[in-house]
Amino acid sequence: MKDMYKLIQQSEGDSLNKLLTIIEGEQAGEKALITNRKLVLDSTEDRFFSDHQETLIKEEETKILEIDGNRIFLDILSPPKKLVICGAGHVSMPIIKFGVMADFSVTVIDDRIVFADNARKAGAHHVFCQDFKSALEEIKSDENTYFVIVTRGHRYDRTCLEAIIKKRMHTLG
Repeated sequence: MKDMYKLIQQSEGDSLNKLLTIIEGEQAGEKALITNRKLVLDSTEDRFFSDHQETLIKEEETKILEIDGNRIFLDILSPPKKLVICGAGHVSMPIIKFGVMADFSVTVIDDRIVFADNARKAGAHHVFCQDFKSALEEIKSDENTYFVIVTRGHRYDRTCLEAIIKKRMHTLG
């Protein structure tokens, strides 16, 4: 099963992973992993999951299924949500705390050492203490990344916005 966890870790940040576990039946405890609509792991000796992959790939929500006398728990593993906050002033402190409580991986950028340290103390998982433009160039983003711009001035807001607009991200609306 270590292979399964490695496969999940190695999957792209925006991958759709489905973990399947037989919870009742002859093969209780056996598992499978579907990543991006493709079966990548089947722990059953008789290739049970492989034989039923067309049905399993179509499922889009966490639920219990019944196939050939086996009850299967299908768990949709959501990709991690990421929150990138540009600015570590007093406005960003509650945003950091909300992000952490909402189970986001929180990254904060600020070029001032004292403010970067405050972001760490507030619970940010990653802190870049450097200029906004170069920090944003280093940050990888995808459809599960949200950006918040709360810098100390409009010129920094503009720098951040110009860098962010070129990135992949989640858009609201």
